[in-house]
Amino acid sequence: MLRKRWISIGLGAAVIVAAVLLTICLWPESPQNTQPVVRIGYLPITPALPEMVALDKGMFEAHGLKAEPVVFSTSELAVQALIAGNIHYTKLASASVYAVESRQPGLLTIQSVNAQTGNTDVDMILVRKDAGITSIADLAGRRIGAFPGAAMEAYLNVILRANGLAPDSLTIEPIAPPSQVDALISGRVHAIWTVEPIPTLMLSKPQVASQINVLEKNLMSRYVQNPTPAGSGIMLSSYINEYPDQAQAIHLAISEAIDFIQEHPQEARSILAKYTSLDQAQAQDVGLSRYYRLDQIDRKAMQQDAKILSENAKDFPSLSEPLRYYHPPSNQ
Repeated sequence: MLRKRWISIGLGAAVIVAAVLLTICLWPESPQNTQPVVRIGYLPITPALPEMVALDKGMFEAHGLKAEPVVFSTSELAVQALIAGNIHYTKLASASVYAVESRQPGLLTIQSVNAQTGNTDVDMILVRKDAGITSIADLAGRRIGAFPGAAMEAYLNVILRANGLAPDSLTIEPIAPPSQVDALISGRVHAIWTVEPIPTLMLSKPQVASQINVLEKNLMSRYVQNPTPAGSGIMLSSYINEYPDQAQAIHLAISEAIDFIQEHPQEARSILAKYTSLDQAQAQDVGLSRYYRLDQIDRKAMQQDAKILSENAKDFPSLSEPLRYYHPPSNQ
């Protein structure tokens, strides 16, 4: 009996050893041998074209990363996800960056910028034809829709004040992009201040275009500053310190995407159609921001942008320290 028991135990041990060896052979490769996963946040609007190009052209993968896109409806949601560690990089309204940095200086690091100029035709106010609105001053007492969140409302405050209107002289209604067309056509609001591709989508539909007018374009560059560094590509400073190689790879991918847009504008526009509701024909006509790599950013304009908002936008905080910018490794 004892001999049989040891034989049984011996056979059991052999089975266990074989199972362990088989498991080791089939076990996935160590994370050190796989591409690190980075989650890239963006809003489905034209200012995020560099992020779309980098994702579509495999530029993150070319630098050893596995990129996962994460789409947001507002800059506030994107920055909250970044701070929570749910994403590693995102493009959002610069006003959101200023607001966060006013509370926690040095938390965010800027890697790239997109700007509105006098001829980019990215932002505009659309109005109902039957509303009798022929100037921004006519918005007094009316309802205007805008992207949700404090960032875009801050810019809108500056635009209104530049036209002699106090922000509380009209109703500003936050409306997410998918609902902006219906809100304007239904009469829920009299006007919409929006950014591409929303205007192109509206004006491309005859039944919608027949009911609306473009009141004014390029409001940010006209009433805030020209150019207005309206969007920033950012990472957490702590992420850069903890994962410098991954941060550098993200930086290189976005920088290459910006160069690609300049060198291949038509192909870049085709990529835009894949990540928004535009079709290929619409994408070729839509207004695009100016996109700046790290070495092209006008840092004085960024500080001035934050100062303009703090002085003119309702309850907008001021910066106590200069903004932080990415510093590539010295061997790059």
